[in-house]
Amino acid sequence: MRSTRLRRFAAACRHAFSVDRAPFEPTEREAALIDGLVAEVARRGLTTAAVVTLETVTPLGRVGGQALRFLEPVLTAVADADGYRTVVAMLERPGAIAYVVDRLERPSTV
Repeated sequence: MRSTRLRRFAAACRHAFSVDRAPFEPTEREAALIDGLVAEVARRGLTTAAVVTLETVTPLGRVGGQALRFLEPVLTAVADADGYRTVVAMLERPGAIAYVVDRLERPSTV
């Protein structure tokens, strides 16, 4: 009886912290926003700094997305509200930050 409970508990724990490993596929709007962002970062010569920053905060993607939602009333006063909401929703999805880093590292974007 005790080993059955232990096995059920172990099985539940295995899935408690699972992360969706599906590849990130941006929508057309997300891809256009990312391309614009990548072009602007490259134009300003900040590609390396952006890649290092994104690689550093990758584990905090969902938390960062929630923090950006908290700051939405302030930041949408100076930014495009629809684009801002799209980027925030995208950053909360697994694989989004890795996709942006990949786009930044492509030679055609520099």
